[in-house]
Amino acid sequence: MTRTRLAILYLSALFWLTAGFRPAAAQILFRPVLGGLPADSGLAAGFELLRHRTLGPFDARTRFVGSVKQYEHVDLGLESPPPATHDFFSEIRLRYRNYPEEDFWGLGPDSDESARSNYRLEDVRLRGMAGLHFRSGFRVAGVLGFTKANVGPGRDDDFPSTGAAFRPEEAPGLTASPDYWQVGLQLDYDRRDDRDDPRAGQFAAFEWTRFGDRAPGDFSFDRFELDYRHFFALSNSGRLAGRVRILLAEPRPGHTIPFYLQPSVGGTDTVRGFDQYRFRSDNALVFNLEYRQAWKGVFDIVLFADAGRVTSRRSELDLADLHGSAGVGGRVRFGSQVFFGADLGFSREGHEIWFRSDHTF
Repeated sequence: MTRTRLAILYLSALFWLTAGFRPAAAQILFRPVLGGLPADSGLAAGFELLRHRTLGPFDARTRFVGSVKQYEHVDLGLESPPPATHDFFSEIRLRYRNYPEEDFWGLGPDSDESARSNYRLEDVRLRGMAGLHFRSGFRVAGVLGFTKANVGPGRDDDFPSTGAAFRPEEAPGLTASPDYWQVGLQLDYDRRDDRDDPRAGQFAAFEWTRFGDRAPGDFSFDRFELDYRHFFALSNSGRLAGRVRILLAEPRPGHTIPFYLQPSVGGTDTVRGFDQYRFRSDNALVFNLEYRQAWKGVFDIVLFADAGRVTSRRSELDLADLHGSAGVGGRVRFGSQVFFGADLGFSREGHEIWFRSDHTF
């Protein structure tokens, strides 16, 4: 996808140069980004630009992140600002990713730790969303998108390539690389006191997405996600945050789900004591609990406990045999925005260090 990468970079440069010559003054906000890529990307850094009222009522947002291992992530978007009352909103985003050393251990909750392999994931996604936002905190939105993916041999010489370690039936989608039309629905309810750095309140969301294989292939499926978060202010500087996530992927009759699109447990936003994507299957259940203690106004100390599991059958998604971890972390904030953070998680398979540019949830 070299041409795709160059086209996205060209469009981004052209967009910002053109916007810069608009006669009406507009505020441009710059934010450096540290981290924000998969764990095995190495040291990652980049920046984010936000320009208000770039095109009519729409704000323009651009995010570039790269790493020492040649990971690349580019986001271009136009978005209407969050309305103060019930109102119509919309956004359109173009995303490019090139992740050359993604890991795969096989499918199921009991995949072997020694079976680690790696593959390259490169994709481009165009997605539009439009909906209604209500004063009560409810939001409903429809989603339409297109994704073109390319999966190939991994570049990490310390582990075998996934294509050499697993048969095609053990890693569905490894040789087919299906392209998708996507249609979906999002419903959420947001009563947090601050969207970026909440101290109290709750958030609940439901999302359904249908992935339709464009070719007459065998990889169409539906994906459902439930996400509930609750925040409790314990003192002026201390707060407790909890989250429960349920992810369900259901293949269409006679179809299978590409392994790299299956729900997973392990990594920076699920169970932090395990490697990223350590366990994969059709269904996943994740619990997160954090205690966040503010210090000196710009720093948060975080104590956390995570647990989760994956299953091939929805009926087996219960509290038995959870993979657990616990650890400690820190966040550096500018106001309510996290500039940089790190987590150290421990599990029965050892410890993992994660660098991040936002809260876990």
